[in-house]
Amino acid sequence: RSLRHREGRRSVDQTSAVGASPGGPSAAARRTPLAVSSLILAAFALWTLWYVPRHAPDFRALSRVPIASLAGLFALAAAGVVCNGLFIRFALQAFRVELPAREWLSLTVATSLLNYATPLRGGMLVRAAYLKSRHRFAYTDFASTLAAMSLMLVLVQGLLGLAGQALLWRAGARVDVAALAFFAAGAAAAALLVFAPVP
Repeated sequence: RSLRHREGRRSVDQTSAVGASPGGPSAAARRTPLAVSSLILAAFALWTLWYVPRHAPDFRALSRVPIASLAGLFALAAAGVVCNGLFIRFALQAFRVELPAREWLSLTVATSLLNYATPLRGGMLVRAAYLKSRHRFAYTDFASTLAAMSLMLVLVQGLLGLAGQALLWRAGARVDVAALAFFAAGAAAAALLVFAPVP
């Protein structure tokens, strides 16, 4: 009876030990996103305190801009942020990383703000560190998604430049041949790298 009792206790202890070590993240891993978010918020607050007093004339000039124009500019900026965030979401899906809407949107906004507040587009570094700590997304994979985003931007901006030159030509204005060649070369090179089949 004593032997069976000890064996029963051992099996219970083993079962509880197995149940006590789930595959979920540790407490330190759960605290990492909160620390990163707090760091981003603190950096933005410090940047605001530094930037606004040094550019007070610019902010006073905004009071003379019509509200409709400001609303239009804000809508364009918001649309750009959403498009950027959707690109991040779809690009990470290729690596089987799913980001909810709240996460990819807040990550995009924080990256954009930190790109203005830090030198050398430091927001990208914060995004890479966040994805690494939160989703174990490798830095090499992040670099590949960043390169793909840059190629898409070059393609879109090249096409927009060609469209602008076409509008100038249609309006009777002089077309800049050098700019036309630059936009065409950039759009063609980006399209080749994006859509060419990989051997």
